[in-house]
Amino acid sequence: MKNRTHIFRPILLTFLMALPFGFGVGFLTAGVYEGWQEYKREVLPVKFWGEYHTHSLVFLNDGTPVVRDNKAVGYGRSQDVYTRMDGNPLKHEERQDVMHKQWLRAYGNDLRNPFDREPFDGLLSDSNGRRAFQDPENRSIHWTWDVVRNVPTGRVLVGRYGSSNGSPISFITPEGFVPELSESSEGFLSLDDIRHKDEMTAFRSDGKLIAVNLAEKTITTIAEVAPHRYAWSMFRQNDETGWRFAVRSRTALQIYSSGGEKLFEVPATSTAYGPAEQLYTPTDGQYILTETEWQNKEQLPGGGTTSRATMAVSWLDETGQVTRTMKFDHEYRREGPPTEYPIVNAIDQFMDVAGPGLMFPEPAVMCGVIFVLFPWISLSQFPERPASEVIQESLQHVPYAIPVAVVVGLLCAIACWRGQKRYHADWTKTWVVFVFLFGLPAWIAWRVHRRWPPLELVGLSDADFAGAVPNGLEIR
Repeated sequence: MKNRTHIFRPILLTFLMALPFGFGVGFLTAGVYEGWQEYKREVLPVKFWGEYHTHSLVFLNDGTPVVRDNKAVGYGRSQDVYTRMDGNPLKHEERQDVMHKQWLRAYGNDLRNPFDREPFDGLLSDSNGRRAFQDPENRSIHWTWDVVRNVPTGRVLVGRYGSSNGSPISFITPEGFVPELSESSEGFLSLDDIRHKDEMTAFRSDGKLIAVNLAEKTITTIAEVAPHRYAWSMFRQNDETGWRFAVRSRTALQIYSSGGEKLFEVPATSTAYGPAEQLYTPTDGQYILTETEWQNKEQLPGGGTTSRATMAVSWLDETGQVTRTMKFDHEYRREGPPTEYPIVNAIDQFMDVAGPGLMFPEPAVMCGVIFVLFPWISLSQFPERPASEVIQESLQHVPYAIPVAVVVGLLCAIACWRGQKRYHADWTKTWVVFVFLFGLPAWIAWRVHRRWPPLELVGLSDADFAGAVPNGLEIR
């Protein structure tokens, strides 16, 4: 019986060698893809990949709904046509009154950034590298987030004259604005998602949303907030209402004042992986809440796709009461073949179909990503979402990823089997299965990790090198 350790060590060595080869294959495939896109833009007379049409609903600053029809062709060529609900076109000067939406989605409260910088604070620098911003009352004062020696944990806002290299003149800590730090001073923990506008600076610290008003020199804890940049938003509707904060949890959408007072709460009917929920803030102090749920996606006969969605719109007053509702049919359409060149279209289609499988040509890795990694990430953020739903959605987005990876794995396994037979090597079945599971990187590692004898010596045994049988007459 063959010694198992004889194959275990070569298999382990080959696997370790396959890791960098796998990264190299992925980067090479991505580089080829990006190079092809750049070649089309700069060398070939191909300036677009078809036409895109978007039929959506937007709102003016006073809350008036307006239909936006956008047509985009290529890079940077886009045209918007705005019409009112009665069909009359919007005047040119009225286009500047179109509002921006506040991104709000519910994400898992237990999600933690795996690349947390806190354990490495102070190893390379005492500054986190975030750009300084000016004080609204005195433009010569600049504020930066720094780690200071007086504070053992967290960060504080440090005010200096001129540049970030000057001497500190003021500090902002969880206790408030202080001229200097003491031994009992503390910093803001788990600092993340910092936003600054005019006199208001808001950020997430230790699971709470903190607002710092530089003009009024106040620090307010608004609410607990999920660890994601889309879970909250700050905005200023008008001079009378002042700053407002919208916080999105799994169960509700909450509106707070800059003083931390909860103005109202709206039950949330959408989820992070379902309808997209957005908030618009008209200048009259009211609110517009939209929920867009995508319905289906259809293939067009001449090439391209059409995606449709239903948008439910609710107008809310200052207390959160619904004053008006409506529904709108949203549509996104991509028409025509990508280009007028059949060979270019064929290459693009091949890259779209085979791209993920070629970037990760390892059946075991590809199956692990789709059937294990994606459900595990989804479970950490959305515990109530079934794993089967995540897997089905992944297979719909990359339907050919696993088949292409399996084909590559089979071709590599066949090449491995032929090499094993050609050199009369041992453990052929084990090597073939290993190469199939880990694809092209495993085949490269299997091919280069061992020494292969000259082909003319393959198959020879000890008997082929033995001389004549001794008969006792040999001269010694």
